[in-house]
Amino acid sequence: MKEALRRLQALESKLFSPLFRYLVRHLAPAMLAFAFSWGAVGHAAASETASTAQSEAHRPNIIYILADDMGYGDVGFMGQERIQTPEMDRLAAEGMVFTQHYAGSTICTPSRAALMTGMHTGRVHADRNDVNRTIQPQEKTVAEVLQEAGYRTHFVGKWGLGGAAMPDDPYVAESHWEMGPGTLIPEQVHAIPSNRGFHTSLAYLNQVYAHLYFPMYLWREDQKMLIPGNQSPRYEERKVYSHDLFEEETLRILREADGDAPLYLQLSYTIPHRETKAPPCFNPYNDTDWPEVEQAYAAMITYLDATVGRILDAVAENPQLAENTLIILTSDNGGQHTDGHSAYFFESGGPLRGHKRDLYEGGIRVPTAIHWGGVIDPGSTTDHVSTFWDFLPTAAELAGTAVLGGLDGISFAPTLTGEGDQPAHDLLYWVFYEGVGGPAPDGGIHTPQRVAVRQGAWKLLVLANDTVELYNLKTDPGETQNLADEEPERLQTLLSRAKEETLRRPEGPDPMIRELSVFDDVSPPWPDADNPTE
Repeated sequence: MKEALRRLQALESKLFSPLFRYLVRHLAPAMLAFAFSWGAVGHAAASETASTAQSEAHRPNIIYILADDMGYGDVGFMGQERIQTPEMDRLAAEGMVFTQHYAGSTICTPSRAALMTGMHTGRVHADRNDVNRTIQPQEKTVAEVLQEAGYRTHFVGKWGLGGAAMPDDPYVAESHWEMGPGTLIPEQVHAIPSNRGFHTSLAYLNQVYAHLYFPMYLWREDQKMLIPGNQSPRYEERKVYSHDLFEEETLRILREADGDAPLYLQLSYTIPHRETKAPPCFNPYNDTDWPEVEQAYAAMITYLDATVGRILDAVAENPQLAENTLIILTSDNGGQHTDGHSAYFFESGGPLRGHKRDLYEGGIRVPTAIHWGGVIDPGSTTDHVSTFWDFLPTAAELAGTAVLGGLDGISFAPTLTGEGDQPAHDLLYWVFYEGVGGPAPDGGIHTPQRVAVRQGAWKLLVLANDTVELYNLKTDPGETQNLADEEPERLQTLLSRAKEETLRRPEGPDPMIRELSVFDDVSPPWPDADNPTE
């Protein structure tokens, strides 16, 4: 027995595939015991068992942790020195850091739409923060793909892709929003998580309500769940912090995972999105001389960090999860700048320009680390250029199911497993329809960047004031040197490619983009205004 194990270990040392090494290491003892016990017949059975187990090992449990408005430079593993994130740093140290991973958008709803559908924001219906722009029935989600592949699927946190009307919470009106009936919207019931591939969900359905950390209710599937302790109309009298409920739900799901089916757990936490206030009874930065709102922002991230640590521990403690669970940690866009908090106080963009509401790198490039024990080499880093819309094809490939056609995403599974060649994107595209850009260093506001494309190291931005900017991200990742005048041919090529992607919008190009004259003299031509999709 020992000699056989020694030989297997010698073989293992020659194998290049991290995933195959994982399989050999964990399956070898069981295979050998079976073979020695049953002889030739047993050996055949063991081979069949090993084949099945290997197939199952290609179907990892998947936990996706999405922070809300956490900037590229807000975590220790991306260089942050003042905000403490030891657990996120542990996840990164035990896994792989993606240095060029991009969010779907620079704001919440379209970013999540791209994540769920595998399509960039020029093609999804939920392309802006608008209650009438929801995920559509024909837009298949990653949860539906994994559910059909046999996964047990759960959603926890902020949904933001439609389904519920404005809340009937008196504090909403005090916060300068309009109150609503607090019900499901009949025309949008198709959009709620439990109708989009999730077996269970505990969520803020309405995105505006997710601004409040002490809500009167959340939604469990299609039922309103009133929160005891939060029923007072006086906001300051409410006791239950919504993130605590989300963490409790998360840990319950992880404890109860029994291995009967692989797990997909989508954790769309609201921290550190506004309201920018320290969690209850938690402010480890109280002794600093920072402004109160900056203490609060840092405390929120460290509070989320503690949740990440408890997730890592819960996975390690459940034998059904410990040996084959992929954990992705990222953020939905750049760092926020509300309630008096400055995105420049902690340099939330790190070395990058811009923040939330910018298509500059700091608004869309997000901190990302991926943990997969036994498969990903600890302490590894990749500069593979990847995006939110890559998640669906990646998850489909790892689940062993067919990848949908017509997607913009490319699986980054080869980067994770070390198996096969990693395809690269030819072009990345973003569009932004909001009226206000991100904060400028001088205290002003950036002109909104309407369209951005990246091809290789080159990035084009088309601004709302009808100007263009062109950067070489290889030599200038901070986007400080506009090369539009020095590279006229490249500029025209990228403008043409940006226009092509804009024309892929199912409803035709939005007037906000079509009216930009910089696109007038590049091909292809805009369609007839009376027949925008022809």
